[in-house]
Amino acid sequence: MEKKKIINWIIAIMILLILAGVTIRIITKDNVVLRKEKESTNIYIDEEKEGTLGTAEGELNQSGNGEYVTGNTKVDVSDGSYYIPDGFKLAEDSGKTINEGIVVEDKNGNQWVWIPCYVDGVVGTIIPGAIKYDRYDFKVQDGSYSDYSETLDKNDEISIKAFGGYYIGRYEAGYGKSTNSNAQKSGMSSNGNTNVVTIKKGQEPYVGVTQTQSITLSKEIAETNNYDTSKMYTKLCSSYAWDTALKFIEKDYPTYPTNSTQGNHMDTIFTYIAINGETKKKDEKNLGSVPTGQTTAVKNIYDMGGNVWERTSEYCSDELYHCVSRGGGAYSYVAFNSAGDRGCISERSSNYDGFRITLYLN
Repeated sequence: MEKKKIINWIIAIMILLILAGVTIRIITKDNVVLRKEKESTNIYIDEEKEGTLGTAEGELNQSGNGEYVTGNTKVDVSDGSYYIPDGFKLAEDSGKTINEGIVVEDKNGNQWVWIPCYVDGVVGTIIPGAIKYDRYDFKVQDGSYSDYSETLDKNDEISIKAFGGYYIGRYEAGYGKSTNSNAQKSGMSSNGNTNVVTIKKGQEPYVGVTQTQSITLSKEIAETNNYDTSKMYTKLCSSYAWDTALKFIEKDYPTYPTNSTQGNHMDTIFTYIAINGETKKKDEKNLGSVPTGQTTAVKNIYDMGGNVWERTSEYCSDELYHCVSRGGGAYSYVAFNSAGDRGCISERSSNYDGFRITLYLN
């Protein structure tokens, strides 16, 4: 019996050893399989990653994709082409197509939106279906359209012929206190302080400047932000730039130029984020301008349909009020002073009047 037990124990041990050996082999085999699967997966991932990185690098070289480009860099997208200015990058929240609103950003965070267009003689060679760079009558201005005039700037014409578009400030001009020795000293804000012009969301609109100061400030923003002026220049928005931008918007938002109800007007109601970060409600009892980037968001462009009136380089035939502002403001009514509106104002500064800046490539 004892012998039988011993034999049974020996058999059991042998069976266990056999089973253990098989298990070990299975585990070993599985480990091999798992390792091979892992290696295979790694190869697959690496191949996928390599392909993705290759594409990303291609996109990176073309679109900036978080990197600042060197030289005015052409980018091809599904609905045409555009150029990122030298030293700029594609903004994180930019549209993926031109029609969605391509946004570029300089190293100080100022943002601009690409407007595709052409001038006579060069029709859509870079941007198929682009809009003619011209002045347009949206029939909401005071008086007759013939009371307003402006001559096409030759430099702008050359730029658009070469690049197929221009950039308009994503927001109306705002300001922040200067901490830069190269800060603007030509304009005064509404509180009397000299400030740097910004094109950013959540800024107090830059008002309280004369027509001459708005022209100077618009030109000097390139110097203040260290743009290579051999590759680009900035200037006060013209009637050509304003109207062409509205035509770009109008393609998808037909009523925007004449009925921009999102805007900050006396008869509009909306909530907004104040400078101090508080959420506030604007209604008929709470008049006044709101921070930039709070209203009329279309194709990544803000503020064109009301907040502060925006000075342009257009002229009015009125001798006393020969300057022109656009878009209506907090103390006007949307039905009469919408995005396409023209108004005659004086050279003198006013807390109702701001301005918008444009950028052209060389």
